[in-house]
Amino acid sequence: MAESTFELIDSATLTSSAASIDFTGISGSFRDLVLQVDHPTNLTNSVVLYLRFNSDATNSYTSLTLESSGSSTSTQNRYSQTHISPGFTSGYFGESSTFNYQIMDYATSKEKTVLYRHQVALYNANYKYTIAGVARWANTSAITSITITGNRNFDAGLKVNLYGLVG
Repeated sequence: MAESTFELIDSATLTSSAASIDFTGISGSFRDLVLQVDHPTNLTNSVVLYLRFNSDATNSYTSLTLESSGSSTSTQNRYSQTHISPGFTSGYFGESSTFNYQIMDYATSKEKTVLYRHQVALYNANYKYTIAGVARWANTSAITSITITGNRNFDAGLKVNLYGLVG
């Protein structure tokens, strides 16, 4: 069996504040998509991330999020939402953080499953926080565009990479 590799499809690094980041014209030539959102430490505004496919703003997104700080855990269920949100704020207290979304079978004619993970170290690495979750987009269309928005504008410096899984 051939080894799977990731191919960079597109990337965006904000040079000024922005309300959204769009990836359009996504081809169906990969098995899965991986979206990586890096929030560096020099950004001061916290932003709750929202993810939407093919500009679909209907209530077709559902997610389950598990959160852990090492000393406590919690879960959040979200049904009939207009976007996917991991339910956590990036840029909290100026820490660096990375969100990873794996969008499986994005080009097939079945509903889409998204796995996501977020890891962050707060307060000079004295406090660690991890989020994991799964989401579903109840739509059978192939994903050809991804829009990332938030509860406020993104700061300049936010970096987003979109990869395709080959193999």
